[in-house]
Amino acid sequence: MSIKEGNINPKSLKLSLKKPRITDSKIIKHAPVRQFKYSNLQKKYYIKSSTPFISSLKHIDKKLVKLESITNKQKSKQTYISIFGMGKTIEKVLNIGLHYQDEKHYRIETLTGSTVVLDEFENLKDFENENILRKRELSGIEIRIYFK
Repeated sequence: MSIKEGNINPKSLKLSLKKPRITDSKIIKHAPVRQFKYSNLQKKYYIKSSTPFISSLKHIDKKLVKLESITNKQKSKQTYISIFGMGKTIEKVLNIGLHYQDEKHYRIETLTGSTVVLDEFENLKDFENENILRKRELSGIEIRIYFK
């Protein structure tokens, strides 16, 4: 049987693939693991859902000015700054990218992807049992703002 034949409803197929809900537990969401490099502090900017829009624009402006002057002096190959966001911050990151493209006339590039994050469920009823760990995929976006 195939979906094209009309024997299987795609909506019911999607619902059957969902993982069962864990009841009587508290969820502890863990951030994705990323490797720390000192050189990435100036090139990359991570947006959280609590990051204010205007202050992130100011931070990115400062980084752009600083990196443009450094690359002009050292003739570095780094020609862009990256802005990352995952989950519900995708819209905010896109708005930042559009701001730099439309208002400040920078060239931007948009890359999408997904990463696996780990959720921990703390059992509220039975404290002797171990916590349950579950993987889930989370969408993400990277906006590259190229220097003028």
